[in-house]
Amino acid sequence: MLGQSALTGRIFSGAFKNDLARKLLCGFVLSGLTLAANHAEAARITRVKDNQVMVDLEGSSDYSEGSRYMVIVGGKRKAVIELSKIKNGKAIGKVLKGKPAQDGTLTPLGGGSGSSSKTASKSRRSRSRESSSDSFSDLTVGAVLGFASDSQSVTGIDNDTQQKVTTDMSGSGFSLKAFADLPISGNLGAIGRVGLEKFSVKGSFPNGAPAATDITYLSADLLVRYNFLDGAFKIFPLGGLGIHYPISKTSGPLNVQQISATTIFFLGGGMHYKFSDSMYAVATAEYGLFPPSNDVKTSLIAVRGGVGWLL
Repeated sequence: MLGQSALTGRIFSGAFKNDLARKLLCGFVLSGLTLAANHAEAARITRVKDNQVMVDLEGSSDYSEGSRYMVIVGGKRKAVIELSKIKNGKAIGKVLKGKPAQDGTLTPLGGGSGSSSKTASKSRRSRSRESSSDSFSDLTVGAVLGFASDSQSVTGIDNDTQQKVTTDMSGSGFSLKAFADLPISGNLGAIGRVGLEKFSVKGSFPNGAPAATDITYLSADLLVRYNFLDGAFKIFPLGGLGIHYPISKTSGPLNVQQISATTIFFLGGGMHYKFSDSMYAVATAEYGLFPPSNDVKTSLIAVRGGVGWLL
């Protein structure tokens, strides 16, 4: 009887051990698969330079521009970064806090997969809205070529009659300028331009003699714009001023010795059309007014067009 009980005990004990072994094995396998899956989906830092990092997203689409992530190195939290640009499975991130290291992995700031899914979904919706707009959040640069309708009116004393006479002149000029466009807040932005502005007018004195003014300016302009529309196409009013320094000058009605640096006040409008993720077309129409005096009134109406791109 005792022998049968011992045998039963040994059978029960062996079955228990086999069942425990199977459970432990299943646990190890599931843990390994989970770890492998997490590792496969985790983005990895491939390069660190100054306050920027290059990230390999490992084929995952759960990462989004504008989202923040914790950098894990050796199981420890080392830094916080924000992804600023994603393209072709790679990303550029800005270091917000700490010191990231190469081969560090990313985890969503704030934790679990549910939070990550919601954050990614929200970021994808935000990115979708941004992709259809012209709202570059960083500095863009470009160049514009312009043509202008110039006019000038000069009042002086006729040498023959000693009477006050007015000489009206008109003509066309051109401009070539590089620009930088910097968003300030929301739809408000600033535009800086540097380049050449050619002013050229012709007419006749009251006695029929030809009159002309021809000035080439080195210009530096500062304008403010405000976008009205959301989408790939945007329109905006703009205004500002420019400092124009003459580098060549000829004039019949004016004393060229008195032609010096001047200020031009600009008022007009323009449009942007975004045709890629990093490039857009720009066109503006502007009225430019030179500071008037009792004897000279000068103005221009310029149309400019060109392209801009994200650095």
